[in-house]
Amino acid sequence: MRDDTIAGFLEQLAARIPAPGGGATAALHAAQAAALLAMVARYSDGARYDAALMGRVVAEADALRTTALELAEADAAAFGAVAAAYQLPRSAEGRPEAIAAALAGAARPPADVIRLQ
Repeated sequence: MRDDTIAGFLEQLAARIPAPGGGATAALHAAQAAALLAMVARYSDGARYDAALMGRVVAEADALRTTALELAEADAAAFGAVAAAYQLPRSAEGRPEAIAAALAGAARPPADVIRLQ
């Protein structure tokens, strides 16, 4: 996902595949917001701005952007695991547990996006 084009991501998002989905999209929006914040801080480098503060804002926004992008990728991978669990034969021993574990794992990346600060 990190190296996809915007058009490629949107094609995947529109396709009948489990991922990317809403969690990855939310994480990418968080990454975009962080990138915009970093851009503004980088433009705020004149004498009337607190250089140390702007440096901290840039560093935190860049880190947030990286984390959000990692969460987008984690979300896509987690939903791949959900799809794989549902593809297990209905008679397979442990299928319900595998599905439950995959669903619980798929809830983690979106929850972590909510906690980004």
